[in-house]
Amino acid sequence: MYRRLAVIAAVLLTAAACQDDGPAATPQTGDESFWSTVPQTDDQRLEVLRRMRAMDTCALLPRAELAEVGQLRTVRTDGLNSCRAELDSSERYKGKSVRWAMGGPAPEVKNDRGTTERLGDVTITLLADKDTLSAEQAGQLVQRSCSATARFPSFAAIGLWVDTPLGVEPCPIAKSLITTAVSEWKREPRQVARRRRSPPC
Repeated sequence: MYRRLAVIAAVLLTAAACQDDGPAATPQTGDESFWSTVPQTDDQRLEVLRRMRAMDTCALLPRAELAEVGQLRTVRTDGLNSCRAELDSSERYKGKSVRWAMGGPAPEVKNDRGTTERLGDVTITLLADKDTLSAEQAGQLVQRSCSATARFPSFAAIGLWVDTPLGVEPCPIAKSLITTAVSEWKREPRQVARRRRSPPC
């Protein structure tokens, strides 16, 4: 069943990328109870996908919040449902980068590494690079990294990845940003049309 939904999700997201740009949409106020409800049928799972499709992934992390992490250099789409921000230095391993993406609906996957916390009814998991490495491997790192996942009861999820220079702990940054992304998600920021040349569909 989830494999079939994954195929449908890919079609929906591709269709969104191939649509002509229209007038700018006004951000809507989300219905928090929707994301707190566990879908029971295929139609309900598809509705989760439709509402995710309408959201602006990059808007889940406002620029003001990213500026708290460092000097913001660029924010750009990094795929059909993902976004990337580059901060501070452009020199390799000296700057910071943040990437985030929407995912689901899919069942929760248990992980015995990292830390898991609750933010209301949302499950947040943080996994640092050192959580998966031996002491020897950790000593050879040239930068630090941390991943964060926020999963709603609706099975929708946000994945976020932070890279930082050595000496800067990435997980506190990831935790702060994923908390912001959860709050913005519940507002369901709508996509704003951007004029661009689209590939043939």
